[in-house]
Amino acid sequence: MPRFLDGLENLPEATVICDIDGGILVANRRAVALAPAMLSGIEDLAVRGGGTAPGASPDSPDFPDFADDAYGGLAPPGLPDLIEALFPVPGPGLAYWDALCAVLDSHAPVMSSDDSQGVELATEDDRRFLLHGAPLQSESGRPPGAIVSLIDITTVRRAERQRAQMLHFLSHDMRSPQASILALIDMQSRPTRALPPDVLLARIAEHAHRTLALADDFIRLAQADSERLEFAEVELTGLVLDATDELWALAKARGIELQLSLEAEGETLRAAPVLLVRAIANLVSNAIKFGPPGKPVSVRLRRMGLFLAVAVSDSGPGISYADQARLFEPFRRVHAPGADAPAGSGLGLVFVKTVAERHGGRVMVDSAAGAGATFTLLLPLRRRAG
Repeated sequence: MPRFLDGLENLPEATVICDIDGGILVANRRAVALAPAMLSGIEDLAVRGGGTAPGASPDSPDFPDFADDAYGGLAPPGLPDLIEALFPVPGPGLAYWDALCAVLDSHAPVMSSDDSQGVELATEDDRRFLLHGAPLQSESGRPPGAIVSLIDITTVRRAERQRAQMLHFLSHDMRSPQASILALIDMQSRPTRALPPDVLLARIAEHAHRTLALADDFIRLAQADSERLEFAEVELTGLVLDATDELWALAKARGIELQLSLEAEGETLRAAPVLLVRAIANLVSNAIKFGPPGKPVSVRLRRMGLFLAVAVSDSGPGISYADQARLFEPFRRVHAPGADAPAGSGLGLVFVKTVAERHGGRVMVDSAAGAGATFTLLLPLRRRAG
């Protein structure tokens, strides 16, 4: 394969080369993976290689030949077609391509400062890409086409959202109980508003415990999300028993019976046991907190094909379909606010989701408003992630 194509294949981003009309002449494998139905034939052409790249000297060893009729008389797919196929809102991408075409037509050496930054586009599943292009250079001076990249910035945008959520957490959730403690101390310094000592200490303790719980949840989530996990062969039955034993006192205090159904005894999988126990305990704890006092909570372990499933069910107020989409977002609380609403950091279900995905599994919810809820943790018998 010519050195030009080798270089294109080694680029870290999905990249295509277009002629001045937008026809895609070459696409590296990362680009083909984004739209295989549209670009797989172009990849075959690139592998074969043939004559001279657009505007390049025929004697150059760095450029393959695309002068031959490699498309059987058919026009190559265009970059606007690719943009419309990948992005449900293609307008900004098409406008960016028009700006790049203006550069090609006017022989301008550079794009405007705004246009040169590229444009961000989102796929249907919210993957984020930066569309960025530049004119190709040629000996004649007029750009014969453009090289265009789709740079995956999904991870960057996710990190930015997480940073914003963390700042909200620190500025609101963590500060709120501390501000309440300071307000109690200020009240106590005024004889007319002072509380009895035992009431004061109880309220300060409540806020302090809340702060500690918030910090613990945040640390656990950070560890589950970033640490290299140590996996071992474990029997999931034992982990379910450990998690439910941990919540026995809380359940008893609310008059709730934990009903266990362990149908997959003896089944093992590779897992990080401490994290799994905490994830299961989070589900059971939520069911106890949100379920009505005196009503049982069901914890069922069974095998489902190539997965082991831990399902935790309660008969509480349930979760509307609209709210279910926000359940696994950090710092989200979907229960109705009120004096009797259970306290929480909004990180518990995010932790469960993170642990499930680190084990190659997932977490699902089955619920409706007023109909209770069942959360199911699905874990593959053969680990696919780490």
